[in-house]
Amino acid sequence: DSAMGRTLAAAAVSAGSMAICHVNDPFFWIAAAMARLSPGRALYVISLGSVVMAAGALVVLAALRQLL
Repeated sequence: DSAMGRTLAAAAVSAGSMAICHVNDPFFWIAAAMARLSPGRALYVISLGSVVMAAGALVVLAALRQLL
């Protein structure tokens, strides 16, 4: 219940919110168009990339929790 705990909790919520990029998300269509990907391929590539980023962020947050 410390200030650092609340900060880490907010960062964890933010990291979890980027775990899945759905077709309804405008970022999906912008990234797919810029990369010249078909919708099916874009769904695979963007979803995999966002899951990897979210998992990496959660690992970093877990490490910070142990250090702070």
